[in-house]
Amino acid sequence: MRQLENQILLKGGEIQILDGQNNLVHCKTHLAAEMPLIEQAQQDPNMLMEVLPGFNALNQHTTAHVEKLSTDPQMQSQAAAFRQQIQQADEIIHNGMMHLAEDAAPNGDTGSASWPGWSADDERKRRERGRGHGSGRWTPRSEARLLTGKPRSNH
Repeated sequence: MRQLENQILLKGGEIQILDGQNNLVHCKTHLAAEMPLIEQAQQDPNMLMEVLPGFNALNQHTTAHVEKLSTDPQMQSQAAAFRQQIQQADEIIHNGMMHLAEDAAPNGDTGSASWPGWSADDERKRRERGRGHGSGRWTPRSEARLLTGKPRSNH
């Protein structure tokens, strides 16, 4: 079942986390699927164009499992270790987005860059959200909104 989830998520799909799932096992399975993507992205940032939406969906889903896991006092240290791995994936996703934006905007205007599934309206919304809404800094949650137009799920 977890492998099927990985396949769906890597295609950019969404899967809701249900109560009663073994979050520890799910975290391990999903992070195991992320590790090859992290390694590939570190060696070849250009490969991200093909996998970025799915990588982001998988990372968001994994983060939600880690957050659920962290509510168990006995799993705090394990959740912290998972968060470090997720942070690495978050950085690669962010750097990939920036790399794609730079490639898509040869004149250096990364603010109007586009990539598959990204429209001028998406960019306008991104810029509006950046004005007076929060810190204006990149976060995995803001990245999720950039990619999907939806807030990052916390469940």
